[in-house]
Amino acid sequence: MHLERFNALTNDAIAGLSETFFDSPGFDAVAYVRAGVASGRMELWRVDGHSWAVTEVRDGTLILMCYQGENGLAFLRAMIETARRNNLQKIRYWTARRGMARFLKSFKPVRISADGFEIGV
Repeated sequence: MHLERFNALTNDAIAGLSETFFDSPGFDAVAYVRAGVASGRMELWRVDGHSWAVTEVRDGTLILMCYQGENGLAFLRAMIETARRNNLQKIRYWTARRGMARFLKSFKPVRISADGFEIGV
């Protein structure tokens, strides 16, 4: 798996993550991620040249803010190994896709909200 890190939210990344950005009244998801990446609080990744991810490390947890593209299972496995190498205790992610929870069942996720999960590493 090839990961390429970016220091700014590019137009290509916005297009590549478009299905993951959900705005709500008073909240602009793109602006939130743009500020997080620009400040260094979040990291933007192009995965294998065709997929995109945004991650953040907070309180011993690797947070998968968003991921869109192919090979999501391989990406999650790579993030679990990254978390282990960095002595993090868990991974947190959210998904609006019901099938994704079933797809990731082998990782024994714990539901933390209606669409949020944690995986111990």
